[in-house]
Amino acid sequence: MITTSPAQKRLLREHRRLGAWRAVAKHYRINVRYVYDLAVHGVEPTNQAIRRALGLHRLKPPKLENYTEPWVTEAVNNLQILLDQKENHENLH
Repeated sequence: MITTSPAQKRLLREHRRLGAWRAVAKHYRINVRYVYDLAVHGVEPTNQAIRRALGLHRLKPPKLENYTEPWVTEAVNNLQILLDQKENHENLH
């Protein structure tokens, strides 16, 4: 199953509307590599300015495989859900 973030879905919609990855990148005023990598491969950039331009969280969430305690994994998952809900709420307004 392929999971896509709201940011990936937004970029894919923009690509359908504008017709080219370069046009999408120009719209966001960033390099096409970052747009394509996120939309197609799900690779999030680490640079905060680029993350902000793409509508991602300012800080990249920690990788779950670095933790072994189950409560840490659950806490990170819950935090990610809350951040996604906040992002979706902000996009509606």
